[in-house]
Amino acid sequence: MRKESKAIVIDASVARAVGVKEHPTSSKSRHFLEEFLKTTHFFVMTPEIKREWDKHQSIIALTFRRRMIATKRMKAFSEEVVIKDDLRTTIDALKGSERKRKAIEKDALLIEAALVSDNTIVSCDDKVRAYLCSSSALIGYIRDTVWVNPINENEEPINWLRNGAPNEHEKTLGFIYREVALNEKID
Repeated sequence: MRKESKAIVIDASVARAVGVKEHPTSSKSRHFLEEFLKTTHFFVMTPEIKREWDKHQSIIALTFRRRMIATKRMKAFSEEVVIKDDLRTTIDALKGSERKRKAIEKDALLIEAALVSDNTIVSCDDKVRAYLCSSSALIGYIRDTVWVNPINENEEPINWLRNGAPNEHEKTLGFIYREVALNEKID
């Protein structure tokens, strides 16, 4: 049975991680990108995500991007399509620490890109994920966003990717909020 291809947002944190000398983080991120190339999934790119990748990518990440372009597996979206003013307005109104709000604001580009593609994000940034989980009660339409950390072995990122990157309920921001964020202080 052929698995369906998905359009997946890959955060610049992954691009940065593959170039880090720290062995476990770098090798897991590199392995994830190598496996991604073996799939039929698409890499989502927006102008904001491109700017982030340009700032943080290593040679390995640049090679990944070039291969995605060469194999016509880059899904590009313009800012006009992606930017959701209501998301940014809601983020501005979030209660809690300034640090939390600023972190969510900085990575709103990931949520926006996910919402216009297949609602799936791959990122090494667990802190922002935790912030988004705790905010999913207020920003209801992000609850079904799938978020996978490629360096967290407990999430089985390689198996998830090989199995077609399914929308597993346990990997959604809303599920994580209900299961984890209620029991921990995220701030």
